[in-house]
Amino acid sequence: MKRWVTLHGVSLNVEPDLSHYAGIVPCGVRDHGVTSLADLGRVVSMAEVDMAMRETFEEIFGPAARE
Repeated sequence: MKRWVTLHGVSLNVEPDLSHYAGIVPCGVRDHGVTSLADLGRVVSMAEVDMAMRETFEEIFGPAARE
């Protein structure tokens, strides 16, 4: 991130099959692999992740537009 703008995108892996990422080198960083919240011992639902991301976004950037 630079000045609150991502240059390469952001990915948050909740509970994927990590074997699908075996050949991916994110942003060319070879010293670290791909992980997930579940692999780190944080088993949460997508709804919980969505709520946490929304709350954190709103704390930083203000309320998001509601549909």
